[in-house]
Amino acid sequence: MNKKIFLSIGLIIVLIVLVVVGYFSLTISKEQISQPKSDSGIYIDKQLGFSIVPPKGWHIDKKEMPGSIAFFEKDGGQIVNKQFNPTLAITSWPDEKLSLEKHVERIKKMYSESFESSKIVSDIVVIIDGREARIIESNITNTVTYNTPKENCENCKFQLKKLDVILASGTGKIYYVTGMAPETSWNAYKGLIENSQKTLRLIAE
Repeated sequence: MNKKIFLSIGLIIVLIVLVVVGYFSLTISKEQISQPKSDSGIYIDKQLGFSIVPPKGWHIDKKEMPGSIAFFEKDGGQIVNKQFNPTLAITSWPDEKLSLEKHVERIKKMYSESFESSKIVSDIVVIIDGREARIIESNITNTVTYNTPKENCENCKFQLKKLDVILASGTGKIYYVTGMAPETSWNAYKGLIENSQKTLRLIAE
């Protein structure tokens, strides 16, 4: 009789252990699903408050400017072997309580003032992460000098294509996601850049 009681108690303990282990296993699985793994292709920046899926194999560079990160096709920055390196850059600024339209006007003005030449090709309204955004495509001529060693490329001038996504968070920030590549190879990069831009998701800081 005592032996049966001990067996019953032992069985109950085993069942309790299995239930507890199962519960924690399920909890861990849920956490792994909700938090993308480092090799999932998703880049998460909690400081700037966004996640994005960059083009596969591109290299991250956090040295561009404060409040910004960039991905380059090749490791080494904006200029590699005197060639413009296809770029995807994400910048977050305070929205200054301006409307999305005002930010679009501002960036178009910046084009004309910052580049040697610029031409807006298209400007369309899209929905990204459930929010209204704008995608602006433009042709620019730009002399690249920023953060570029002279021996690599001093005052290199490039004919570039540019695709900008402008998205207001609604919580005090504006996001610019800029993709650029040489005009001669734009058709090979436009789809990669645009698909990546549309994966932008805003997250709580």
